[in-house]
Amino acid sequence: MRRELNRIFPNKWIGRGGSALFPVRSSDLTCLDYYLWGRVKELIYFQRPISKNMKEKIKNIFREITIQELEEVQANFP
Repeated sequence: MRRELNRIFPNKWIGRGGSALFPVRSSDLTCLDYYLWGRVKELIYFQRPISKNMKEKIKNIFREITIQELEEVQANFP
């Protein structure tokens, strides 16, 4: 895989074993980058997902996440 990435994107991809160094918990990532996507994935896979309703399920999950929940995440993020 790395060989293919290096062939297609020489010195331009970010990942383990890549030439572009990208620090863990980089300051250009927000608390939502760490929290929101993990939370959505957790809720999607709570029950085995079915492909035909996946888009609707994702939309509903985003609707269920409250402003209060996001504010708490932001307040507790280092």
